[in-house]
Amino acid sequence: MIVKLQVEAKRLMLERAAARGEDVQELENYLEALARGRIGPS
Repeated sequence: MIVKLQVEAKRLMLERAAARGEDVQELENYLEALARGRIGPS
């Protein structure tokens, strides 16, 4: 359940970033690292 919510949240964030014309790849890389536990909450 939690994983499904995380995936949905990630998808929404990427869609919003793309809509604003931001670098989606950079955000994707950050979220991937976050999901793997490489980056902790700041």
